[in-house]
Amino acid sequence: MYERFTSGGKPYPEMTREEEFEYIARKYPQVPRTFILKTDLERRGVTYTEKAIKEIQNPRYEHSCHLLFQWHQIDKTQEKYELPLNMFFNEGTIWGVRLGPPESDPWVVDFIDDKLWVLFDDEPYEEINILSRPAYYDKKTSRGVPMQQVASARGTDATIYIPYHHCHYWNKGDQCRYCDIDYNTRLQMKLGRWFYTRSTFEDIYETALEFLKEQGRYRFTCISGGSDPRDGFQREFEFYFGCAKAIQRAFKEVYGTKNYRYTWS
Repeated sequence: MYERFTSGGKPYPEMTREEEFEYIARKYPQVPRTFILKTDLERRGVTYTEKAIKEIQNPRYEHSCHLLFQWHQIDKTQEKYELPLNMFFNEGTIWGVRLGPPESDPWVVDFIDDKLWVLFDDEPYEEINILSRPAYYDKKTSRGVPMQQVASARGTDATIYIPYHHCHYWNKGDQCRYCDIDYNTRLQMKLGRWFYTRSTFEDIYETALEFLKEQGRYRFTCISGGSDPRDGFQREFEFYFGCAKAIQRAFKEVYGTKNYRYTWS
């Protein structure tokens, strides 16, 4: 049974996004409000006003085709403009961009007084920012793959590789219930966005070599992607270990053998 809203007794499922946000913020006062807002922005998704879309198109911003969880296919109808992978609040909290259908009661992002804002009851509530466009986004690997597709900027100081955009658990319908990796891959390829299912080690190495030229910007990198349980996961291990070695090779060339540190998790 749903817990009742304490002010007015409105059933939890019938709350507006603002009512629900205030309810959760009061219930968990120890959690920063920006953390709660970030969670809801990713859960409900966002929609952009025309002014916000125009501002976001500025070429100085990071843009990406790696928008996830677009089951509603709004992304498919909005090919005419590009969106960032991340946005962040002034205090540094980062959230991943998700487009939200009307039935999700998505948060609205508007451009007011030369700033992007998340609106709360139609008024500016939390200012948001977009990462500057990485220099390596405009380059390609030796086999012609846009480096933006090989590694995406994630947050203000990190990159993320997804070298394998297929998970074998989808083959038999055993994928994680929240996962959209194969759906997203098919959609992006259908939209003709230079999307490759699998990166090569050389793609990964060349991309790392380029983003490390922006010295001081990237402190972390991570690898994520689909699983391959064949041969007792041996194929998966060899592939991802090879990806890590390709990144390590680039780090060594840029920083030498003693001036970097890496951890496995």
